[in-house]
Amino acid sequence: MSGNTVDDLTEDQQLERLKSWWAENGKAIIAGIALGGAGLFGWNQWQASKDSAAMAASAQFDKAAEASAAADLTLLKQAVTALQDEHAGSPYVTQGQLQLAALHVQRGEMEEAESLLDAVFQASRGQPEQAIIGLRLARVQLYRENGDAALATLDAISGSRYASAVSELRGDILRKAGRDAEARAAYSDALSDPGSPPVIDAGMVEMKRASLATPESDEAS
Repeated sequence: MSGNTVDDLTEDQQLERLKSWWAENGKAIIAGIALGGAGLFGWNQWQASKDSAAMAASAQFDKAAEASAAADLTLLKQAVTALQDEHAGSPYVTQGQLQLAALHVQRGEMEEAESLLDAVFQASRGQPEQAIIGLRLARVQLYRENGDAALATLDAISGSRYASAVSELRGDILRKAGRDAEARAAYSDALSDPGSPPVIDAGMVEMKRASLATPESDEAS
């Protein structure tokens, strides 16, 4: 059924699918936090493979990745600190910090995750990875019931590559705040240009939008 459009589904099927999505919303909000791997940010800016310092940074990041996989917070913190102290400016530093934020999320330490992601986001201004980090930060802020902070984070994201994902998350935040008309507009913005390749599930966004009160029912209420 995953290939079906909204129009292919009955009203009951649409409702059940949407209920399932919102039931999993806590998980969806932080989805993507743990995305990592050395290929995320594009290494052309740093020529990592051509000097010994980069090789050392890579080795240190491997330690961080191993600690993350083992859910060893102490070792991961040590590895990330070593990256920051010994390889400042390396893309591996950001990768390590995101691994650490992901582990905080897994442990339910959302305040720590938000603090770390906020610092990384501020440091990433003007960089290609800024949008990804900002989306992760805003999801954690929404999870922590801080919708205003999440909206401010989205407002600070620049670039168009993830614009539809930003609009979708903005809709989720506004929907949770009961601002249905604004949420509907945000979902419409997301659907107007889902990206190429798409960075949103257009069918799910359509159903989120359809679940909101219509303008007529807004006025009636």
